[in-house]
Amino acid sequence: MRYKSSFLLIIVNFLLFSTLLAQNKEASIKEIRQAVQNINNNKNLKKIVLRNDEFLEDAVPDGGGELTGYFKNGELVKIVESIGLSYGLNDVEYYLKNEKLIFAYENSKDYYFNQKKQSFEYEKIHTVFEGRYYFNNNQVIEVKRKGKKKFSEDENINKINDLTKEIDQYKPLLKAKFNKPAK
Repeated sequence: MRYKSSFLLIIVNFLLFSTLLAQNKEASIKEIRQAVQNINNNKNLKKIVLRNDEFLEDAVPDGGGELTGYFKNGELVKIVESIGLSYGLNDVEYYLKNEKLIFAYENSKDYYFNQKKQSFEYEKIHTVFEGRYYFNNNQVIEVKRKGKKKFSEDENINKINDLTKEIDQYKPLLKAKFNKPAK
């Protein structure tokens, strides 16, 4: 009888702990969404743009590339990476709070391919992938994906690691240009 009550107590504690974790996660996601909305609604952010060779280490993609940083009172709060490819467009929006990644939104669009003409129709484009990544204290707390990318690798841990590595590479480049005195 004593073992039954101990087992029941363990189960009840586990359920309570699980419920508290879920509530904390939902509260964090709600806070992140609010921070992202505030950044997007702020019309007074200072914008800095880097072109292809200023941020891309390897070959320049055939559709070009652009890296845009948005600063609020000297603090980097948003980065947008846009890469044009022969078959479509890839964009990643990074949102930061206190210089730490809190959210990333990835969007991949492909041009329609005309089978009869055996060529892309560049005026027609459709979304093939969307990814939303929520972070708290540099740890991913939620991942939501829809669709599939054309050349997709392991979408789980590799993508999350790539996002954090890219931020670490992009922040100093954007800050350097932001702090560079105007000519």
